[in-house]
Parts: sequence; structure tokens; C-alpha cells
Amino acid sequence: MNILHVYKCALPLSTGGIEHVIEELCQQTIKFGHRNTIVCLSDKVADKQTMDLPYGQLIVFPQNVEIASCGFSLSLLKAFRQLAQQHDILHFQFPWPFADVLAMLTNRPYVVTYQSDIVRQRGWLKLYRPLMKRFLSRAAAVTASSPNLLKNSPVLSQLTKTPVVIPNGIGDEIPALDTALVARFSAQLPDKFILFIGAFRYYKGIDTLIEAAAKTAVHIVICGDGPLRQTFESQIEAQQLDNVTLLGFVEEGEKNALLSLCTALVLPSGYASEAYGMVLVEAARMGKPLISTELGTGTTFINQADKTGLVLPPGDAEKLASAMTWLSEHPEQATEMGQASRQRFADHLTASRMGVAYDGLYRSIMAAV
Repeated sequence: MNILHVYKCALPLSTGGIEHVIEELCQQTIKFGHRNTIVCLSDKVADKQTMDLPYGQLIVFPQNVEIASCGFSLSLLKAFRQLAQQHDILHFQFPWPFADVLAMLTNRPYVVTYQSDIVRQRGWLKLYRPLMKRFLSRAAAVTASSPNLLKNSPVLSQLTKTPVVIPNGIGDEIPALDTALVARFSAQLPDKFILFIGAFRYYKGIDTLIEAAAKTAVHIVICGDGPLRQTFESQIEAQQLDNVTLLGFVEEGEKNALLSLCTALVLPSGYASEAYGMVLVEAARMGKPLISTELGTGTTFINQADKTGLVLPPGDAEKLASAMTWLSEHPEQATEMGQASRQRFADHLTASRMGVAYDGLYRSIMAAV
């Protein structure tokens, strides 16, 4: 089958969690004979561009404007009907309201992977809700990235057809490590450290993590970048913290080297905008204990409280500091949690499982057409 994947951004132009999910999904489904095309937007191109990737073709349309984190493209709007007709199934990642408009231009069957509720743009949601309901109700299938999201989402709970849970997955095998990078970070960082990796967004809880750093002697390594970087640098400087290292954005090889060395991975997110947390999956694949927050989302589907790691209330710097200290001071328990984390990954979070599930879904949709 010819599958058209539609999302506002894609690798290699952007490196977020959903972009990696789309890549993994394409890599897995070509094993079943499917042919993948990915459509995305970019404000860095003036005209439509195409790029051949190992797992399909990427078509990039110029983004004309962005409102409330939603990109719009007139050229994609004009081209979408014809593009959709060249494919058997369309696969949208939600939320991206512009995709709801695109779906109105075609009668092709489509799948919606519901990655997150709309949390921050509450005002816009009131205007958008009728379009969203139409978009989701017309889908041949809606999938949820975790049973937690399915249970707690006010949108998913109102759908007539119950969504299918298909967890986001990543490559089954631990990536080969660059020994030079491992050696470099081993020399640069303490033997024990807690690792954070993620974009510097409002919901990531980095401010809570820095506040917690002042309440523990554990060393914390923070990797990432974004518009809030200066705010967090000022917070660290104001508290005169010498147990926090900011490494900035890290490449894939650097990330894997750091994951291999860390005591645990922390994702202290404060809002349900953190609907999954792909970095938790990456750390679980590496067999690391996890520290996350209870948000009613996929973070606690990945991280099982007191089994694969520790789950805390969001925004609680005291408990976060205690959790990081406890894992650092109890290496045997940390190792056991890491082993359970690795098993959790193998049982539920691999890309191969995700690929099998979506192949079956695609085939069932085409059989019903």
C-alpha cells in the first residue's frame, strides 16, 4: 500500500519525538511492502522540495504563517487533494489543526494517531473544537499512544468508535556506542549523574529540576536548547549551583553515550503536554531507571512506579531531589529498576511491535473499503 504521512514537521528538518516516531514507523512498515511518503512544512524553504530517504520520500512545503504553534501552507492546501489521490491511506499525527482542514479535501481513508490533548491553547480550542470533532469522527481509525492517554483524555473518551492503543516505539536494538564520545564524557562528568535530555519548553519542568538541584548533592546533566535557555542559565547562576552541567543540544551519538553513562534519566514535566516522553523510551532501551511525573499521560505507561523507576507529583522540587538522591545512594535497587525498564521496553515499546500493529491496522482499513 501507498501510505501518506502528514505532520507539520519531519526528520531531518526537525528532531522532535513525533518526527522520530514517523521515521521508525516508515522503517518498520516498508518491511511489509508499504511505500511511504511524508509531507511536512518548513519556514526555511521558498518552494516545494522533495528528498529521497531510505524509508520513503519526503515532500516539504513552505510554511506561510504560524499561529498558536500551528503552521499553515497555501501551496500544500492547493496540492493536497491530488497528492492524497496518489495514496491508499493517509496517516495524520494529532494535534495539528491544519491537518484537519487538509483531510476535508479528500475522501481517502485516514488514520489519526492521537499523541496529545491540546493543553495550552485553551482559547483557540473553543474555536477549533467543531473542526476537531469532524476530523476525528471521519477517521477510519484513531489510535492513542498509550492506555493512560486513552483513559484520561476528555476528547478520546467522547469518540463513538473506541481508539486503538498503539504505543510509540523505537528501534529494538541498543545503538552502537561511539567509544571516543563515551571516553570524553567519562572524563568530563562525575561517575554518577542524573541526566535530562529535552527541548527547553515550558512544560518540561526544567525550572523544578534546577530548584531540586539546590536540595541535593547529586550531579545533574541537562542537555537541550530552546528559547528558555537564558532563563534557566540565570536560575542556575542565581542559585550558584555547582552540581549542574548544561551541555546544550546534543547529537544522536552524544545522547547515546550520555545515556550509557548516567545513573538515571529524569523527565520532571509539569504539564500534560508531555503526553509520552520518547526520551524515557530511549533510556528504557538502555536499561536505565527512570524518574518521571504523574500527569495522567503516557509517561507513567512507560515508567511503572517503583518498578522501572520513581514517579512523582509534578512541580515538587523536594520530592524530586529526594528521588535523585535515593537512586544515587541505592545502586542495587537502581540496577534492578534499570533491568525492569529494559524488560518494559522489550515487552511494549519496540518499533517492531509498533510496525506490526500499524500494518495490521492499514490492512484492516483497506479490507473494509
